[in-house]
Amino acid sequence: MNGKKGPGRLQKRAATMRGVGFYTVIPTMMVVGPVFGYLVGAWLERRVGYAPWVSFAGVVLGAIASVRQIVLIMKRASERER
Repeated sequence: MNGKKGPGRLQKRAATMRGVGFYTVIPTMMVVGPVFGYLVGAWLERRVGYAPWVSFAGVVLGAIASVRQIVLIMKRASERER
């Protein structure tokens, strides 16, 4: 190897970085959604009451939103590969 970076090598590196980003966003989304839902639910509980149901609903809605986002991300990635 002569140390030069050709266009093929840059494209391969870019594809690797996209893969790393893709596989990092999935676990992040699975954590962030329910945590955000819990925080919003806990805030609403302090304002309105109904503990622990609002927090629980926030966690469930956050998890559903996370799964939805992951499905959309995977769908876009699948379409990009075609």
